[in-house]
Amino acid sequence: MRQTAGPAEWTTFAIYGRIRTLLFLHHDPAPLNMLSALCILSTWLPYSPDAIVLDNPWQWAGMAIRLAIQLHLHEHETYSRLEHPGRARRMWWYLFINDTMQTACCGRPGMFPLETSVPLPVPSDFKDPDLGSRVFCQLAGHCKSLRKVLDLARVDNTTSEQVYLSLDELRVWREQLPLEMQLFDIETRQPYSRYVAELHIFYLVTVILTCFLGRRGNPSLFKYASMAASSCVSRLYEEILYHEDVKYLLPIHSWANLVAAIPRAFSDSDALNPDREEELRISKQVLETMSEKHTSAVLVLSKVNGLDNMRADTFPAQADNTWGALPVPRHMQLAQLFPFPSSFCPMLGLLRTAETGGNQPPDSLLTLPMDITDWPIDWSFFLFDGPMSF
Repeated sequence: MRQTAGPAEWTTFAIYGRIRTLLFLHHDPAPLNMLSALCILSTWLPYSPDAIVLDNPWQWAGMAIRLAIQLHLHEHETYSRLEHPGRARRMWWYLFINDTMQTACCGRPGMFPLETSVPLPVPSDFKDPDLGSRVFCQLAGHCKSLRKVLDLARVDNTTSEQVYLSLDELRVWREQLPLEMQLFDIETRQPYSRYVAELHIFYLVTVILTCFLGRRGNPSLFKYASMAASSCVSRLYEEILYHEDVKYLLPIHSWANLVAAIPRAFSDSDALNPDREEELRISKQVLETMSEKHTSAVLVLSKVNGLDNMRADTFPAQADNTWGALPVPRHMQLAQLFPFPSSFCPMLGLLRTAETGGNQPPDSLLTLPMDITDWPIDWSFFLFDGPMSF
């Protein structure tokens, strides 16, 4: 599903249709082969996310999860009886990643079992381990943290302390990544890898979602941290653009662009983000390129264009937060979430200045309206089928 355009008989849509037809014809009755086919189908979104159809990733993933449970793949003991346990374990954790992402981007209830005794995947589960397989293993672990954030969002009554604990868990996960999966070795940029860029994009998207949970009566610093994360996402997509790798991105990246666009929409002041227009251009270019293959990108592009035409004061404010609404706990600096040089993302300099200033805003922010720190939206804005219809 990551292939570029080729002969008509081997387009992504043609491959998708052939796999689906073979499934319907019961071409290969071997359960694990059928599970593999269902996993492949669940990577593809043939219709717009707002279309009400049965032919969509959520349905394929649901069938795959139910089949996997019937095969007892949620039990660790099962794998000792399989000829290729690594292959089965990869599929099991792929389904966990897929289900977590589907829950995040569509707001649907998760279908994955609450309890599983299966250990996280390891590179040896792959026939020929490479950087991509090692990134997959890390992404599975990261999705456990994302799952916790989604559980908090469902209650939507998160305390400041819970938000900081969630962010600190994300920080620890990122710090434990091996050097080959870090963006920087101190100040030196690591060699480009799309796998590593994608991993950090999903990390930063989770940071944005976690910061949003702290919007009610919590430090305004969460707002600025989300803006910094959004800017970093733009820079990573810019690298993917320069390397002409957008054609390999799966539909879930449409949602990642949507999440990153929301903090940007409320940083329309040059004092907050002088690179906002450049980041918007990057996001639109990525979505326009993706829209040649993915219908979800077309929908998200319309939402991003709509956000670009909006201003925060067009929404009814939900809170009257000011910079010093609550003291910032000293056990964690939010800037630690972004161990990147300011040259990578200028917004990081503003965040570090704001955080070291305690309850006093940076001089560049003193002239901004007091309600600039409001989040005049709710969680549904982060969903594919949210209320933004432009």
